[in-house]
Amino acid sequence: MTIFKAYDIRGTVPDQIDDTLARKIGQAFVTLTKARRIAVGRDMRVSSPVLAEALIDGARAAGADVLEVGMVSTPMLNFAVAANKLDGGIQVTASHNPGAYNGFKLCGPGASPVSYDSGIGDVERWVASKAGAFQPAARRGGLEKREIFDEYSRFLKAQVKLADRHLRLIADSANGVTGVREFLILEELYPDIEGMFLEPDGSFPNHEANPLIPENIRPLQDRVHATGADLGIAFDGDGDRVAFVDNEGKAVSGDMITALIAASELGRHAGATVLYDLRSSRAVKEEIEHLGGVAKKCRVGHSFIKQMMRETGAVLAGELSGHFYFKDNFYLDSGIFAALRVLEILSHSEKTMAQLVAPLDRYHRSGEINFRVRDQDAVLARVEQAFRGRGEASHLDGLSVDFEDWWFNLRKSNTEPLLRINLEASSEDVMRQRLTELQALLAEA
Repeated sequence: MTIFKAYDIRGTVPDQIDDTLARKIGQAFVTLTKARRIAVGRDMRVSSPVLAEALIDGARAAGADVLEVGMVSTPMLNFAVAANKLDGGIQVTASHNPGAYNGFKLCGPGASPVSYDSGIGDVERWVASKAGAFQPAARRGGLEKREIFDEYSRFLKAQVKLADRHLRLIADSANGVTGVREFLILEELYPDIEGMFLEPDGSFPNHEANPLIPENIRPLQDRVHATGADLGIAFDGDGDRVAFVDNEGKAVSGDMITALIAASELGRHAGATVLYDLRSSRAVKEEIEHLGGVAKKCRVGHSFIKQMMRETGAVLAGELSGHFYFKDNFYLDSGIFAALRVLEILSHSEKTMAQLVAPLDRYHRSGEINFRVRDQDAVLARVEQAFRGRGEASHLDGLSVDFEDWWFNLRKSNTEPLLRINLEASSEDVMRQRLTELQALLAEA
């Protein structure tokens, strides 16, 4: 399977990715984009320093000046690109993947995303066919090494106005980069915050750095419950995603966080547009419209969302996966930015996190369920035929069908022969009944 994926370049080290390939990617990125100034950052993986060094060498050989920002989160790298008005940037990271993996996240001017269709595919083809004929630029690019944490911290703290309410917080950095970066910002604002797994360690000795998997946030849930904390915050490996645990130790789904944050964003930008991914609860749309905003459903995936935000001027976008995007953050996703917004809301309220979320969590959801099939397109067509005329169908991303008291979305995995089901209904009984009906259709495949 190719390492050049829909949203990034990612594979195992050193058999799929090594310093030779990293150097070629640096050459390709600069050659293809004609970037003159780029930023390069890296995560905490053992292989990241060597890969970053080779990548920088390739980019400089192609003529670009490089701002090297060291070990940073992906949002910090994006901030360096956007705030310094650079031509692009590359983060050496494999996000939440296990320690044997590494890779590259690419962005353009304004830290706009580079997807397979908008550049990664071109890099793949250049590396495969033209890397051997690469001629260094007449002028080798320069190198500036700069620590950007203070600048980044000032920017983030200026985005929130926290009330004096004392909050007991616990943050799990999953041995990712946020333990020595974003956690320090939270600690400055809330000095008695408790940290979990703060030491950067690319082998992820405590749990995988993916807060969407229930077992990965169980230690945080247990700690919140044991200490009576007001909120638990869980970052992924490179800091662009975040998940939350309420004061009762219950995980709060990403769509509920989108609905909650929408209130603060629409308070700042009255009547603005808010995007929500099509797997989100109906309550998200209802809440946005109740607050006077314009709710727009969007596809899953950061490149689609960031593009749609720029096209619509949306102030906020939220994904079920824990990606939250803000106009006030250069239209970028950021775990710490979302966490600060949630803390702002909680600090100005007399309610607990559970009490804030309860009125939003009014429907019954299946959660995302994976179903292995041989022919994804054939199964999607058959399911659509089975529900034809029974509800309102949409093909924004896979197949969505809306009914009066329930809806479902069925979409293909980008990497495996799977169909992913999300279903929601007005009652538990209806949800289970309709899920059984849909699963029976899929079982016939």
